[in-house]
Amino acid sequence: LKPSTLYTPEYIVNENEHSLRLAEQFLFSTVLIQTTTKEGSGSGTGFFYRIQTEQGQLPVIVTNKHVISGAIKGRLQFIENIDGKPAPGKRVEYENDEFEKLWFEHPDPDVDLVCTFFNPIQLQLESKGKKAFAVMIEDKILPSDEDWRELDALEDVVFVGYPSGIFDSVNLTPIFRKGITATPPSLDYDGNKGFLIDASVFPGSSGSPVFLYNIGSYVKNYRNVMGSRIQFLGVICSVFIRHDDGEIVNVEIPTQNSQYVKTQQMIDLGLVVKSSEVDKMVRAFGDQFLQELGV
Repeated sequence: LKPSTLYTPEYIVNENEHSLRLAEQFLFSTVLIQTTTKEGSGSGTGFFYRIQTEQGQLPVIVTNKHVISGAIKGRLQFIENIDGKPAPGKRVEYENDEFEKLWFEHPDPDVDLVCTFFNPIQLQLESKGKKAFAVMIEDKILPSDEDWRELDALEDVVFVGYPSGIFDSVNLTPIFRKGITATPPSLDYDGNKGFLIDASVFPGSSGSPVFLYNIGSYVKNYRNVMGSRIQFLGVICSVFIRHDDGEIVNVEIPTQNSQYVKTQQMIDLGLVVKSSEVDKMVRAFGDQFLQELGV
């Protein structure tokens, strides 16, 4: 396949081609990921993301590395695209028996992120007469360096995904959750490229995109600003739990669909990997992809 074929945007929903309201677009930016491992079944959240390159638009699906680690089989669940519009309740599924091999890891092995190219998945679905509806999170809504510096220590955030594998089983749409930043997002918490949020983070929330979401007005540099502000801040990757002996530890969010034992409690603090790391990974993936094609 030629790069122009692989990078073609025709498989991607253009924001000008649908009339979804802003929050509604979030409903179609995520993917339910279901895996089978030696330990059993698990679930997590993925989301659509794309960057602009010299060769065109590169669309991918992003999630946490630990969501797909050890997966023998995997399934991606989408909402069907009918005539360029979402069809809630119409399920489209992609399955792969070598699921873990689909994913490209972040260049830094300590960053819990992976991505996979979306177009071949969409092409396979189309070969069966189906098409996934995908609203892409774009690199243009990433905070700039100045944006990060201007964020207050306490900001409202929303994230969307499939906590504990829960979603609207009739309409197939994900679940919204809301919280606040628990550490200043402008800083790198504990030396990691991330920050903490105070929110209910459960198994299945792994891979959920996190947004700064201010509608109508917001505060910037101690002044009230009329208008809306939407920025893609990062991806939920781990949660803090408290053991029965009082020790508090930061662990990967479990993907297994089972409950914690009573001697452990989640304390509603989650670690978010900054969106700049998502962009860095996807651009590294694009560079490697073109190199393999000899471009």
